[in-house]
Amino acid sequence: MGDLGTVFGQAEDVARTRLHENVCRFVMSIAHSLGDDESDEIIASCSFDDVLISLHEHACAIGFGGMRELTEVIDTARVVADALTLEALDQALARLHARYVLEEGARTVCASAYLD
Repeated sequence: MGDLGTVFGQAEDVARTRLHENVCRFVMSIAHSLGDDESDEIIASCSFDDVLISLHEHACAIGFGGMRELTEVIDTARVVADALTLEALDQALARLHARYVLEEGARTVCASAYLD
């Protein structure tokens, strides 16, 4: 029985690490678009809770359209420990990051069209 608990614990650690890395990438994407001088290494070295706070603050700063869903993902990520839920949060975060990239691309296209 102890071995099974170890396997589940390892799965949860892997899922949390993957989610942490993806949250960091999301923060770095927004930070770069804002011209934020925070280095990627500093963001990557932050605790999971600190990166979640940073993601929320950065997303608010750009007026991200998916804030309600992002806030739900962040709030859930703070209290969840099981691997399946962490994987589902990771997938939701990936969708939100893709939405951000599309929104940012649209803003860039609109801005460049306006300048032409």
